Amino acid sequence: MKNDALDALTLWEFPPEDFLRWRREFSDAVDSYEEYQTWLTGIERQAEQGGTRAVRVQLTIEEMLAELAAMGAQNTPENRAAIIGLIAACRRISGISK
Repeated sequence: MKNDALDALTLWEFPPEDFLRWRREFSDAVDSYEEYQTWLTGIERQAEQGGTRAVRVQLTIEEMLAELAAMGAQNTPENRAAIIGLIAACRRISGISK
């Protein structure tokens, strides 16, 4: 089960058109969607070098905010990471890729 999404590092990948809203709602650490993609790729490489599989979870900003609200969770990095992990697990269990 080592290559299973349940054992993977999960990364949030939102659509390019959501980038400006992502910066407003979540982070201003990167200046462009391309820089965000480069950052994700770097994390994937580091994980894989350490023997961990990385999985990108595609989720819009609206979907993330709805999930946070549904769980009654604050908008924190830890809560977003938990949501991404749960969604990856649910998709894997139900047979939906990404």
